[in-house]
Amino acid sequence: MRILFILKIIHLAIGPTLPVFCIFLGIHQVAIYEFIRRGKSDGFLSSLIYAMAVSYIPLGALGTFLGICEGFKAMSGLDLNGMLYNLFRGTQHAMYSSVVGIIFTVFSYIEDVILDLKILTNTQQEEKT
Repeated sequence: MRILFILKIIHLAIGPTLPVFCIFLGIHQVAIYEFIRRGKSDGFLSSLIYAMAVSYIPLGALGTFLGICEGFKAMSGLDLNGMLYNLFRGTQHAMYSSVVGIIFTVFSYIEDVILDLKILTNTQQEEKT
């Protein structure tokens, strides 16, 4: 029961983008598990892991725009205090989704280094040379 309460609080704080991030993170972790299980040699899984790792920031940006739209959508009416509250709440969701996208991207890079996957870090080294 407490877990549902905590998830509800997190959902209210971050907004509707949290389930999308959680689904992506789950798929990402399953892909990494399968990649390691298959001996780190599956080209499709390495491409999938790379694509998912670099998609967290665009998902955060999408959440930012959705949060801003949510705030502006609620600005109809004559009550100035209510309009400002809804605008700030939408902006709060927008910023949280951007921060979550950045955190998940950094987590992906740290995971790549710790597990020695060399999916994200090798790609950067190849681009530099």
